[in-house]
Amino acid sequence: MHGRKLNRDKNRENRVRRNRRVATGGLSNSREEQVRKEYLGVRDEEARLRAERERAKGPCCATQEELAARDIKMHKELVSSRSRAYNTVTGAHDILVIDSYFRRKHQRHMAHFRLYLRENNIRTVG
Repeated sequence: MHGRKLNRDKNRENRVRRNRRVATGGLSNSREEQVRKEYLGVRDEEARLRAERERAKGPCCATQEELAARDIKMHKELVSSRSRAYNTVTGAHDILVIDSYFRRKHQRHMAHFRLYLRENNIRTVG
């Protein structure tokens, strides 16, 4: 008997062994079910609180100084990412690429960051 068929037969035996408690939903007693429900409740509450924090209302940057500092910081991060597009006019890879990860990460700041890029004549794609 070759190895693949032997492994298939072994897996079939294990599958039967694993599903012994199918009638009880996989849990052997009510205490385990209660612990599971409590865990799921806490997990859902934490996810809800996390989502509320992310949807915080108000401006992304309180002052103009913070806004300028954030733009500079984001520009440095974008330059250091080394993702560039080819510029047919200059014949070099000098156009910055704003990828989806960067957009998701800095979603709250993208409106003023795009204005910053346009004001400083920084060519971007994405």
